[in-house]
Amino acid sequence: MNPHSKKAIQPAAAPAPIPHEPGPVPVLPSPEVDLPPVSNLEPGPPRPTPSQFLAAGENVEDFFHLTAGLVDQYHPATAHEYSLVEDLACERWRLLRRQRTCNAVEADLFKRHPEPARWSEADFKRLAQADRYRMQAQRTFHGALKSVKDLCKERVTNYRWEAMYDMAVRHLEFEKKKHEFKASARNKRMEVAA
Repeated sequence: MNPHSKKAIQPAAAPAPIPHEPGPVPVLPSPEVDLPPVSNLEPGPPRPTPSQFLAAGENVEDFFHLTAGLVDQYHPATAHEYSLVEDLACERWRLLRRQRTCNAVEADLFKRHPEPARWSEADFKRLAQADRYRMQAQRTFHGALKSVKDLCKERVTNYRWEAMYDMAVRHLEFEKKKHEFKASARNKRMEVAA
């Protein structure tokens, strides 16, 4: 069989349509849309409380403010979505902590020896270790951010497919009514002619 023939490159048959009652076309989420409150979400596995997560000297209100800002930005609608946004907030908080630690180590080294040429090998190792911890937190944060962004893309794709499906169902109903109207008009003309 020729691999370039039309039969070889035709897509697989579409699955049989599922009966569907047409409903309103979904609207993509925006900050103005009322979303279900997070308190109505199903409880998931026990999560660490902020007091268990925060280090000494860190403010719990700042952590809640960061989490609330991410919830406002990404609008989680299910417990799973909310847990991904919460994970993103935790990873962002951890990255900020590691950046502060790395900056403190570097500031301490410059305070003791303003000239890096005078730093010892132990000083460079200490700075490199702090920088490694910072980069590790940065990679973890970007992984959590990618998960949330992938979820947002999936949500938008699902809304689009639902909207296209509803539009196709409405178009099919319109064509059916148009065909029925033409058939009844043709029957009336035949009755008048007879």
